[in-house]
Amino acid sequence: MLQNFLAGFGGVGGACALITLGLKVWPGALDTLATGLYSHVDQNRLPYNSVLSQHFAKTRQLGERTEKFDERMDELCRDTIKNTLISLIYGDAQHDHSEAVRYELDKLEKLDAQCWIVNAAEKYLEDRQ
Repeated sequence: MLQNFLAGFGGVGGACALITLGLKVWPGALDTLATGLYSHVDQNRLPYNSVLSQHFAKTRQLGERTEKFDERMDELCRDTIKNTLISLIYGDAQHDHSEAVRYELDKLEKLDAQCWIVNAAEKYLEDRQ
């Protein structure tokens, strides 16, 4: 069947020309083809020092670094929000900061932070109602 297909289009050269024409006409076809080929690569069968093997190792390493960076950023955000809540609750006792405390508490809850300042902020809001 493949031989009949290639013979009908003038051999391998004709098939390559047809594929090239399809890639030029269909927008995004080259990206789709490259992604499809890339996703079917078996990393375990690659030679250890090959360029593609090194690429997969680098990609894995960058993914791990990105994950660590995201964790650190979340921790930094939580600490910043906690410090803001502390300054709002304990800093200026003459003014009511309920709305700001509620806003910061919502941000802290979205980051799944559970600590003593959450309880203090909730108590602050209860006392101000």
